[in-house]
Amino acid sequence: MAKENNLFNKIHAFIFDMDGTLLNDKNQISESNLNAINFLHLNNKKVIIATGRPNYMNHQYYDALNLKDAIIGINGAMVDLNW
Repeated sequence: MAKENNLFNKIHAFIFDMDGTLLNDKNQISESNLNAINFLHLNNKKVIIATGRPNYMNHQYYDALNLKDAIIGINGAMVDLNW
């Protein structure tokens, strides 16, 4: 367990895809995913979204996840820092 905690402490940012990763097939954020993102926030980790969608299509999800870090949209064509 100590080794796992040491690795977690070395990671400063986590990057997630939206469709099929954070969002289920009904375009909803599961409670377990929401809890995991909240856990990362509580541990002062950066949470970054990388998606093929343009950012304007995701505001409701960004708000629900309380995102404040970078967002990568349109398959990397758009990067918005300090959301």
